[in-house]
Amino acid sequence: MAPPGGPGGRLREVRITPPPARPLRVAFRVPRALAPWQRRAVDAARRVTSVSVVEVVAKTDQTIDVLVDFVGGGSDEPIRPVPRVGIWRYGFGDGAHVAGGAPGTLARLYQTAGPGAKGTVLHEGWFGARTRESPGTKDVGARVAAWMALALNGLAMGDFDALDRPPRFIGDTPDALPPKARWSVADALAAALFDVRKRERWTIGLVPMSWRTLLEHEVLPEPTWLIGQPRDRFYADPFPIEITARGVRVLAEDYRFETGRGHIVELDIARDGAIRSVRDAIIPVGHTSYPFLLRSGERLLCVPEAAWRDGVLTYELDPTTDKWQPHGELLKGFAAADPTLLEHDGRWWLFCTNRREEGRTELHVFSAADLRGPWEPHPQNPVKSDARSSRPAGACVTIGGTLYRPAQNCARRYGGGITINRVIELTRRRFREEPILAIEASPTWQWPHGIHTINAVGDLFIVDGLRVERRL
Repeated sequence: MAPPGGPGGRLREVRITPPPARPLRVAFRVPRALAPWQRRAVDAARRVTSVSVVEVVAKTDQTIDVLVDFVGGGSDEPIRPVPRVGIWRYGFGDGAHVAGGAPGTLARLYQTAGPGAKGTVLHEGWFGARTRESPGTKDVGARVAAWMALALNGLAMGDFDALDRPPRFIGDTPDALPPKARWSVADALAAALFDVRKRERWTIGLVPMSWRTLLEHEVLPEPTWLIGQPRDRFYADPFPIEITARGVRVLAEDYRFETGRGHIVELDIARDGAIRSVRDAIIPVGHTSYPFLLRSGERLLCVPEAAWRDGVLTYELDPTTDKWQPHGELLKGFAAADPTLLEHDGRWWLFCTNRREEGRTELHVFSAADLRGPWEPHPQNPVKSDARSSRPAGACVTIGGTLYRPAQNCARRYGGGITINRVIELTRRRFREEPILAIEASPTWQWPHGIHTINAVGDLFIVDGLRVERRL
């Protein structure tokens, strides 16, 4: 069968030029029946300002700017003429080869780029499969349906940068439809048995190393782990307050197995990992974790995760009493997981995922001119859909003028590793980053099954480590 295109099954090369002043005309080439996610994609395109969706067509004409081809490369019906902007397709494939063997789906929205397995990628994501260690993404199609509307909205606003990127290999996403979830009764029973027999336990570790050294050598040595962590709880999500004469003071999550709930404590940790002291710091009504720390002038603020409130809370350290006091709410109506703040280019930025929806996969960004708000969502939200490198894993850091953002690698399991991303673009209209370093726990470590927070103070990293243990 010949692929869609011109004579001989070849697509004509198309020079990208801005569309006319009239609304973008978008047509769809569809199979006999649209899948629910495809119908959702069409409906989202209809809602984009300055986009006119024509009737679903079998053939194009000279007035069409973009043809979204849901049939894919397996059709033997050529597309003539090629629309003036181009032909867009969704592609799906087995994503294990780009995730260290972890089961999942690699998905792309791309513009065809002539014969061969190449295309200009407009959006790309990686979605985990359901396993006994991870819930995965239930409906990949539902998560990618909005990509087309986001891309069309960029075109309508005159943003052609994505179309100017060089074509890439797309042969590993050959399918026009995402794979169907495979989860049997036997799988469910095995997962339930695993939960009964095992539990995840975290701890904190110290590594005498700087960010520059880590980025240069690309290897994190085994940390010096906490000594004397009680068996009825774990400490995780460490954020450093300051280096002391004998060690380091940190805020961290104190999770109790009995209650299934965490709160924030302050630990004084010696260089050899011994816990010198621990005291309660922030104990709200619901589960609280990830105590992100921010210095604003002379003030020290804590922005912990409190997704149960569907918002982002802040606390301020009272220097006279050395106690944390409620300081206000940055966001309302959004269950932000691992909220991470950054001041960059004269603007405040907040990175997080949505705990109620793809909390391990989809990155959301908010920004404000002032820390107190008002905060506005990024127009591309979610700006990224990738379980390997989305959910925040600690404070961002700028080195040599380059901004780096640590993220969790949840491809195989929650907190399975850390990906260091290099931020390429961060503006009110655009966001783009690329992974540059993978940090994984070694099987030889005392805590060998995961690492999901990394922060530094001076030349000292404070991280956490996971060990999957038998329940007592």
